[in-house]
Amino acid sequence: MKLHDWIYEIVSEVCYDRDYLYACYIRHFTGLTNNIIETGSLACSGDYVIEGMKSNKNANISWQLERRIDWMGSNIINLDCKIRSQGSEIETLQAQFDMSTGDSC
Repeated sequence: MKLHDWIYEIVSEVCYDRDYLYACYIRHFTGLTNNIIETGSLACSGDYVIEGMKSNKNANISWQLERRIDWMGSNIINLDCKIRSQGSEIETLQAQFDMSTGDSC
């Protein structure tokens, strides 16, 4: 599995509006990767929230880099996603990817 596939699965779980699913995916994939690149050059961890459209679900993604982003060699990112609905149900997804290729580790 690739990083973009993992994000797509989360967005499709949280976003019920199928007319805008791909647009939401693009917005959140770009937002998450920008968050990682901007924050990752200063700190090794951060959070990103995907708010669901018409689903009353939110996905809170916590990420942790192996080391700060310096573009020297590969860097492993650990992702922990908690999907919550209004009924307080929690689904947890975890994954690890190589930032240079997007491949699962």
